[in-house]
Amino acid sequence: MDSDIFSIVDRIRQMGLKIKLDTNGTLPDRLKRIRPDYIAMDLKTVPERYEELGASGRNVSDRIRESIRIILESGIPHEFRTTAMPGLVNEAEVREMAQLVRKADRYV
Repeated sequence: MDSDIFSIVDRIRQMGLKIKLDTNGTLPDRLKRIRPDYIAMDLKTVPERYEELGASGRNVSDRIRESIRIILESGIPHEFRTTAMPGLVNEAEVREMAQLVRKADRYV
């Protein structure tokens, strides 16, 4: 979420290190620009319920879906993760999330 993420990534690359990015998916425009070596995205629940988590701004469900699309089409090794917290996500929603990322390298 750091607005200086691009210069941070550049400095890390200059050191010869690889970049692993963990994201909540709410800033898809940054995903397009960073181009890490590995991406991990947390899916807290189905995109339509993200506003219940306090995520705000331009249509958050669209941003989550856009981040999923960017990651899946990036060619970068990646994974999606969900911690199934009762009351936040149910079995049907886990199945829906799994369907959203069915072409992912890994979903845990």
